[in-house]
Amino acid sequence: MENDPVVVVQALKGAVVDGAWKDGATYITVQSGLIKTICSHPPKGLSINYSADYVLPGFVDIHNHGVGGTSDILYAWSNPKYTLSRLPSMGVTTVLASLLPMDREAFKVCLEALLPIVNDTTLGAVCAGFHAEGPVIRDPGALPNHNLNPSLPEFEEIVAMCCGNLKIMTMSPSVEVHDGTNRLRHLLNRNVRVAMGHDKHATAEEISTMLKIAHEYEGLCDKFPRSTPFANLRSPTVELIGDNLHVDPLTISATLSARRPDDIAFITDNILHGEPGTRGCYCGRDLEVGADGRGVFLAGTSTLAGSSLSLWDCFRSLVLDQEQDIATACTMLSSTPAHIAQLKNIGSISVNFRADLLLCSCDLVLECTLVAGSLAFSHHSK
Repeated sequence: MENDPVVVVQALKGAVVDGAWKDGATYITVQSGLIKTICSHPPKGLSINYSADYVLPGFVDIHNHGVGGTSDILYAWSNPKYTLSRLPSMGVTTVLASLLPMDREAFKVCLEALLPIVNDTTLGAVCAGFHAEGPVIRDPGALPNHNLNPSLPEFEEIVAMCCGNLKIMTMSPSVEVHDGTNRLRHLLNRNVRVAMGHDKHATAEEISTMLKIAHEYEGLCDKFPRSTPFANLRSPTVELIGDNLHVDPLTISATLSARRPDDIAFITDNILHGEPGTRGCYCGRDLEVGADGRGVFLAGTSTLAGSSLSLWDCFRSLVLDQEQDIATACTMLSSTPAHIAQLKNIGSISVNFRADLLLCSCDLVLECTLVAGSLAFSHHSK
């Protein structure tokens, strides 16, 4: 609205604007939750509301099971306000709630809590929809290992329960291709992105079959070498858990060298967050946050069960350890995940995008987070 107040955000030394680093002072005006102008000089007649050395786009986490708030991690998203209120302190302004349809009761309870608050910008980070990790998976790992291969009618019911808010679903190629790919086509017809995973048995032919069907909906392009079974297929995007535990730093480095930033999305795959020793329960097993605060382990063991990663820590690791420039790191934490999840007008500091902004010092300490132009986290008020 034209009469809404204007918020002015100042970057003293630089900002990531339209996906590129902009050196020097930058001024961003925000009105009605959207970015209105971006310029190099102070807007006339307006006071500066927020200022920091650098201003970055808010991060987008497309795979997050919640950071706590319930006694059982399976039900974390039944208390969405707990997680959404804490994510801005970790640099996250938009999240997909990762759910496990294999456990029908937990899936239903979490959806009942989440559906009323999808795209609500007043709760902290914004839940922009859902990521379903299953149920068409072969190797569940630590996930619930029941109801893994539903019939097409059961599958259609699971998708319908999301009321159009399902953005991504994880599927195992070796299961879906064997069963005829009708569930895959059901998702693609509803504009749901498919993530291939939880599959130690998938063959090259099964993976290529999934890619070919996906590209029937998106078009083909020649990116793989001209050899069967991948000729003329677009290479898929990559999701990496950036805690340096699930994926070794050397593997991360090799991936960064081999793929473009707009092909890579860093995620948390969070199941619990807190100080070392923080406890939780998951599928009847006791868990605890590890000594370094990055991983979640079976209590009293060295068995890795999940992540407690902060995307801000991932950002710092990309810049300081992997020697990525700030704009490139932000691409893999903001615009690429937003593109994968087909989320419009977020993930970039661009005119008419939602004003999700991270303000930090030049030594990469997060000072405050704005969601839709409103303060969602301040380091000074922790």
